Amino acid sequence: MKKNSFLYKIFYKIEDISNYFKSLINIKKKYKIGKISILLPSNHLLPRYQYIHKKYDKFLPYLVQNFEKDSTIVDVGANVGDTFSAMVQNNPFLKFICIEGDKQFFKLLEKNVNTIKKEYNCDVTLINSLIGKNISCLELKGKNGSKNAILSENNRLFTITLDEIVENSQIKNIQLIKIDVDGFDYDVIESSINIIAKFKPIIFLECQIDFEYQKVGFLNVFEKLKKFEYTNILIFDNLGNLITQTNNFSILYHMINYIYNQKRVGGIVTIPYYDILVNVDCHSKQINEIVSKYNMVEFV
Repeated sequence: MKKNSFLYKIFYKIEDISNYFKSLINIKKKYKIGKISILLPSNHLLPRYQYIHKKYDKFLPYLVQNFEKDSTIVDVGANVGDTFSAMVQNNPFLKFICIEGDKQFFKLLEKNVNTIKKEYNCDVTLINSLIGKNISCLELKGKNGSKNAILSENNRLFTITLDEIVENSQIKNIQLIKIDVDGFDYDVIESSINIIAKFKPIIFLECQIDFEYQKVGFLNVFEKLKKFEYTNILIFDNLGNLITQTNNFSILYHMINYIYNQKRVGGIVTIPYYDILVNVDCHSKQINEIVSKYNMVEFV
């Protein structure tokens, strides 16, 4: 069936309706990532996105295959463990801390990690918590396998800083912090300043901006990262395609304004969010080599 054909659109419209009713009775589905089948909520859109967009959620698994043994990856917003599953298959010798705030997703994360451990003797710690520093009046709402944290005076989901988690552990080397918390990634970074100062890890975050306070939050936190000598910036679209690589923070700030203004003025949103990687100079050679190869890979 050709993508974007009439039959293709009809098929997915029927699937959407079916998934809606399945979600009401909490039905799960299996999805194969590499050699392992994990459980997803029935309305999770990962299978569709990866079928249409071959680089969707593929960069991090490609990146970590080059990491040294026993390096630690912190996955904030691990969802059901789909990115973790791909990363561990590409490099099972790493240590992982997977953090998910939503209780339903966390239950699936636990089940999927148990499945993965039957094939790979991986070192993984699971934590059910919201991560942040300055924001705690939140509730989680969402659909299609994703939940957004939104400000709400009626709910108070307390957060813990990433610094606190790491300080209470025996972690010696954090190579990567991956953040995907739908609009509040900047506050996760704010909660990680001690880690960043100590380990200077690669940071891969989602930059989603729906409100002006989020734009201000991202701009402020990138200014802080600049002071920590995070000089190399890679900006991907929401489908895994590299848009640009730069050390000019003005370009990043213009692009942040672009995605915010799309939603502020209304109309068609061309890029709903970016995935952004920032790193200090000592990682730049490795990152540049990996990106060059990544751009040439044809994922199936």
